[in-house]
Amino acid sequence: MAQMDTASSGGYYSDSLFKTFFNGLAIKASNTGNALSYFSLTDTATKIIVYYKYNLNGKDTTGIVQYYHNASYGQSNYVSMQPGGNWLTALNNPSADKVYIQSSPSGSYASIIIPGLDAVSNKVIHRAEIIATKISSASDNVFTAPPRLFLDRIRRGAKDSSLIFEKDLLIGTDGSVSFSVFGGAPSNNIYRFDITRYVQGIITSHQTSDTLRLWAPLEVYESNATYYTPFSLAVPVNSRVAEGRVVLGGGTYVDPNSRLRLRIVYSKL
Repeated sequence: MAQMDTASSGGYYSDSLFKTFFNGLAIKASNTGNALSYFSLTDTATKIIVYYKYNLNGKDTTGIVQYYHNASYGQSNYVSMQPGGNWLTALNNPSADKVYIQSSPSGSYASIIIPGLDAVSNKVIHRAEIIATKISSASDNVFTAPPRLFLDRIRRGAKDSSLIFEKDLLIGTDGSVSFSVFGGAPSNNIYRFDITRYVQGIITSHQTSDTLRLWAPLEVYESNATYYTPFSLAVPVNSRVAEGRVVLGGGTYVDPNSRLRLRIVYSKL
């Protein structure tokens, strides 16, 4: 902005030229350190102030313009994260020992396949839950776990393959979602996801056993697959973008009590 002038080809000559030369203001982070800064755009204390000098009645004077967030201003939150450390090592040398979950966007997720579930004979399922345990990792004191993980389903060939557990994740009439029963928030470093009705549907009604996806999105747009009336809805999961990362014990982790697993409590018929 400081290089523009009021000449006929300068950015300050007219409004149209100014809009051509100046695309807006942006706050960018330096590629150093281990932190993200968050700003509340609805708070009037969050603003950008531009100071400028101009001539008024033959005298130089100064003025300011304050920019607040509102519907007429453009806004972009671009977060680009690159794998590093043990995460990068795990990507280059895949192993079922550990699972690395980095909050989206540009994060990571775990695909969970449960072999043989659709071949189990009919039973009464009292409880079925996916259990994921946080294990110690380097820089835990710097990179904290995301407030909530999310579990959904991926179905090959489906029109929208991001499918919700509509029978286990309670959905209010107003579209709100309750995680209190389904899980997602850690308790004593353990994440539990109640998928009892989903498992019962596979065993009793021979519904599709899907690939499960464990991840930490800000928000996800989900569809259903088993109800007669299809629906889609936006599910808010975490409150801040790219917040947190966690390392979970994988299916072959050395401690069996910390492995990623499906636990089923049932009765025979």
